[in-house]
Amino acid sequence: MRGPITSDTEIAKSCFEGKFWSQYFAVKYAAPFISENGSAVLMSGAFGQRPLADGASYAACNGAIESLGKALAVELAPVRVNVISPDTIKTSFQWEGVPEEKRTEAYEAYNKMCLLERVGEADEVAHSVIYLMSNRYTTGSTLFPDGGYIMR
Repeated sequence: MRGPITSDTEIAKSCFEGKFWSQYFAVKYAAPFISENGSAVLMSGAFGQRPLADGASYAACNGAIESLGKALAVELAPVRVNVISPDTIKTSFQWEGVPEEKRTEAYEAYNKMCLLERVGEADEVAHSVIYLMSNRYTTGSTLFPDGGYIMR
């Protein structure tokens, strides 16, 4: 969840509990089983690079994931560790119980915030993950499949 710095503690902690720590522990417990030629890709969000006014803890969480990716690239080398940092992507899971008109309104607002003037598709983010998993010379990087959101 997003909220301003004045939000209650639960909102401030929610991104770290749901997004940061799950990835931290996934890599921690998977690391002994990843081959030297293996790779891990973490998922951040472009909000960490271009936050809006109501998301201090959400932006901090995404920034922490990007920093974690760099630190793990150093710590786990030669295993490669990278981060994907997309922005708004069309998916159904984030819209459960939300009326279609609200979803459309949110997507239209996003279209004005990114250079490509459209919302991304899940397969575009998946392609970015596949690139980072298969490129044997990329590590410690963050890739932004965000339609140019951070450029505007």
